[in-house]
Amino acid sequence: MKSTLLQTYGEHPFSVIRLQVSGTQKKIGYQLAEFAAASVNGKTAATPISADEKKRRLATMETYAGVLNDRATGVAEFYHNQEIDPYSLNMSQQLGTFACSSLFCSSDNIKLHGRNYDFTLMGLDQLIGGSSTSKLRPFVDPVIVLEITPTDKGFKNVSVVSHDLFALFDGMNEYGLSIALLAVENNGFLEERNYEAVYEILVPRILLERCKTVEEAVILFEKMPKLIEFIPVHYIVADRAGHSAVLEWECSKKQHGVFYSKTENLACTNHFLSSVQDSSHLAHYENSKMRLNTLLKTDTNAIRDAAYMETTMSQVDVEVKDDSGNIIGATLWRSIYDLDRLTARYWFLDRQHDLKKAKSVIFRL
Repeated sequence: MKSTLLQTYGEHPFSVIRLQVSGTQKKIGYQLAEFAAASVNGKTAATPISADEKKRRLATMETYAGVLNDRATGVAEFYHNQEIDPYSLNMSQQLGTFACSSLFCSSDNIKLHGRNYDFTLMGLDQLIGGSSTSKLRPFVDPVIVLEITPTDKGFKNVSVVSHDLFALFDGMNEYGLSIALLAVENNGFLEERNYEAVYEILVPRILLERCKTVEEAVILFEKMPKLIEFIPVHYIVADRAGHSAVLEWECSKKQHGVFYSKTENLACTNHFLSSVQDSSHLAHYENSKMRLNTLLKTDTNAIRDAAYMETTMSQVDVEVKDDSGNIIGATLWRSIYDLDRLTARYWFLDRQHDLKKAKSVIFRL
């Protein structure tokens, strides 16, 4: 395991860490648990569960994400096989609300997937208690670029994670499948915990670790029993063949919706695109629709490389200020995945609080 600090909280709005893990899936799980425990000062980063719940969790994951069960075994070993959920490595006590924009552009020459992650810069005490000043670091801190190189089974991949090292917010694997998670509601709610289902921020990890194409991802997504642990989301996936899809589901009716494109460009923001649910009643709907229309109006034929895509995504950057003019929320990072060249480029909000002026960091699979 190798950890490299790319930017430091205090000097910048939040820390960014490059975390490289390799080895067998079991060894990778042990390393991730070790890192998560150190991040929460040695406390248990996994979620307590009973022995029966743990058994049901592992049985479910063997069906839908068998390659990750060995990784979960490594997590359990680190915690001396305590009664914990080995599929969760929380570095925060509670998820906050989040929003994003994403665009996939495909032509004969390019396959580029861009994503903005919009989130608060407040601390957890502000989010929960509503205080005007925070005694804690920003809730998102630290942001981690996680590079996983398995030596036994599974796919090499790179992803951006925060809150939970077992999950991801966006990423790409060695076969050129990319995925990003976006919220579709700002009001969090908790379904009854069910260890025979997959919680929403673990879904993209499973798809990235198991699927080579959008078609495979759609099939697995529809088969997988899913649980909204905190907030409703949807996902945009894309592959090197130029196919893309937005994957959605409505939990109470157990309905799926796939907004699928085999040739055209595809964009999504923070409202449902399929017919599984109407989003027009949501408070953020108009803003979400405005960002979607901005991306759809872009002349995507003019996008030739990651720099052009970065300029396009910057059109929908978000910045939120309090009454005193302090920035309390913004587009915290931008990810652009080149599916042909297997290159990931990231921009992180830095001390200038201007993502357009931030330097990019590049990772190659």
